[in-house]
Amino acid sequence: MPTRRVGFTIVELLTVIVVVSVLAALAIPRFLRARERAYYASMIHDLNVLQNMEEIYYHNGAFSYKTGGAVTDNVVDPDLNMMASKDVTITLGPHGAGWAATATHDALPGQECNVFWGAAGTVGQATTPGQITCSG
Repeated sequence: MPTRRVGFTIVELLTVIVVVSVLAALAIPRFLRARERAYYASMIHDLNVLQNMEEIYYHNGAFSYKTGGAVTDNVVDPDLNMMASKDVTITLGPHGAGWAATATHDALPGQECNVFWGAAGTVGQATTPGQITCSG
């Protein structure tokens, strides 16, 4: 009577390991790129919100833009009534007769997104007023 085989052979196990490794090698870089795009999206979103809050601040009686300070993920800016996304810091500065902002993310060192409004000029990568531009 023939004996019944129990378990897998070493060749079968190695084949499965190779297939899983190839799939992981393809999936991990895509995951990392998707995560990086999400970090940029959070910076862009926060700068869009900032633009809206600056206009509300201007039209609620200040008739000038808020041009100093920083908006972070753990402190609500009392003038603009906004808080940045997790790990995003927005730095506000004067820019002629308008304002300028730079957003950075803790997970993207050396990368930033910029936007400005008001007098013509450039801030970081941004060259058109109101258009958000990111490096990297």
